[in-house]
Amino acid sequence: MFKITSLNNAVNNAVNNAVETWVDVPAPKRAKIQTMISVLAVCILIGYAVSFYSMFKMAGNARVVNYAGIMRGGTQKLVKEELNGMQNDKLRMRLDSIVFELTNGSCDKCWQNLSKIEDEVFQDDMTEINVHWSKLKKEILEVRSNVPNAKDTLFASSEQYFDKCNKAVFSVEAYSEKAVAFMRNIISILIFLDLSALFFLFFFTSKEQKMQKEREKLLVKYRDLNIQSETDKRVSKEKTDFLARMSHEMRTPLNAIIGFSEISLAQKDIPKETLERISKIYEAGTTLLSIVNDVLDVSKIESGKFELVPIDYDTPSLVSNAITLNLMRIESKPVQFVLDIDKDLPSRLFGDELRIRQIFSNLLSNAFKYTREGIVNWHIGFERHGDEVWLVSSIKDTGIGIKSEDLGNLFGEYKQVNMQANRKIEGTGLGLAITKKMIEIMGGEIQVESVFGVGSKFTIRLKQKLMSEIPIGEECVNSLKSFKYSYEQKKQTKRLVYTQMPYAHILIVDDMPMNLDVAKGLLQPYNMKIDTAKSGEEAIDKIKMQKVIYDAVFMDHMMPEMDGIEATKIIRKLDGEYAKKVPIIALTANALAGIDQMFLDNGFNEFLSKPMDIMKMDTILKKFVRRKSEE
Repeated sequence: MFKITSLNNAVNNAVNNAVETWVDVPAPKRAKIQTMISVLAVCILIGYAVSFYSMFKMAGNARVVNYAGIMRGGTQKLVKEELNGMQNDKLRMRLDSIVFELTNGSCDKCWQNLSKIEDEVFQDDMTEINVHWSKLKKEILEVRSNVPNAKDTLFASSEQYFDKCNKAVFSVEAYSEKAVAFMRNIISILIFLDLSALFFLFFFTSKEQKMQKEREKLLVKYRDLNIQSETDKRVSKEKTDFLARMSHEMRTPLNAIIGFSEISLAQKDIPKETLERISKIYEAGTTLLSIVNDVLDVSKIESGKFELVPIDYDTPSLVSNAITLNLMRIESKPVQFVLDIDKDLPSRLFGDELRIRQIFSNLLSNAFKYTREGIVNWHIGFERHGDEVWLVSSIKDTGIGIKSEDLGNLFGEYKQVNMQANRKIEGTGLGLAITKKMIEIMGGEIQVESVFGVGSKFTIRLKQKLMSEIPIGEECVNSLKSFKYSYEQKKQTKRLVYTQMPYAHILIVDDMPMNLDVAKGLLQPYNMKIDTAKSGEEAIDKIKMQKVIYDAVFMDHMMPEMDGIEATKIIRKLDGEYAKKVPIIALTANALAGIDQMFLDNGFNEFLSKPMDIMKMDTILKKFVRRKSEE
């Protein structure tokens, strides 16, 4: 019973494997295989039909056995009659004919000539029978002639003859039985193969029909999915277009707010009260800009266009910058900020400093926002693994905490948990969603522990590459804890020194007078000559006339009638090397992913997003405009 069960399991497994393999075969190949199986089945049918015919033909040897029996029985009758004096020439002639036919293989009533039977015993027997028959015929004539002792001799010879006949019968029977048995086996095998081929042909044909129905269902499903995919693509494109418009529409006024604020803050002898107001305007503008950037970051992540930009960075500067960005959130709240940082933390690491600072800043910002009183503790440590370092950061607060049922929605986009309790707290709900996705893109992890009404703890681990074995040390730790670390501040101060470029002549192109004023105000400290154009056509005319050879052109992207890309393409096609090589920098309020490459592919040398970043603008001027030889 066990063996039968095992055999059934083996057969079922083999059939299932065959089906799975068959399903994976491409349709054209399956069609060829089915055709080959059909041809094989036909060939096998022909094969065992021929085998049946051959076996039937082999059965004709039974006639040979009958002839041998007739020959033996007829001879016995003939001898008996001759011994009794009854001459029977008719029987003798018939027996003579049979012996001749059997001996020479010319039996016209046999389906297969005995001379073709590949049996040496039978052939030897027939040869001896022929000799003895000739001897018997002579002895019959001697009996008829009354030769003395002829009857005794005839009787003795006939006994030997009968024995040879029996041997011949036995040998031909054995040969026929053996041949027929062999052909039966061949036919059985052919029948098995043919039935197997027919079974598989039927089975796979049925499977093909079933698969065809499945394919039709899949095609319908695919069509529905394709329609859904097209809808999703259209919605995604509409979303991207909306974000591009939203980005442009919001960044354009923000450019004026932040730009004019920066220009005003750079002026001297401003009344303290006015300075405070302008500072608040600047802070409000930068806060709004960070919200816009959060929305765009989510869009980049969703579209798969979010890219990391790893650099070699200074670890203490990263920490100090994140702290500086968030200390203002404490304001007058009774909140104590405690920094706990490992003195053995490597001083230089390799990673995306900007995004890591954004992650730290988002988590610190949340801690300060949701803590009305108590302590915010930031612990920074590390784990060393060869040339890699895992930054381990945990920010713990004594804030309002998170309900257990809200933890699952904590990292959702565009959502704040416990809206009723947090209605007075600013934010879009994007910060934690962006933070989690950035950490995952970096191959890190984030964990949260929270007790409602007691506080929360966020722990993150980020893998970075080690760039320096030198630790930050005790002195640096104390400086960071007292918020006096000034490395980044010194670096910023050094970069903010304006290089005087009185030899330079710049063209600014923008359809909005307010944006032109902002750009001129930000460029004014460089002491360069500045011309403006309010359209792409006007900019083309100025470049074409060459009354002034400009050192650089700042070209707005979105303008009515002719946008900046079209204007730049026309400029690049103008005659002369000047039009082809003059640096053109795109001014754009569009900050979506891939926008920088789009400008580079359309003839621009660089791009500067609005609101204009003073540091990047300074870098661009030094790269394309500055002439050290004239300073």
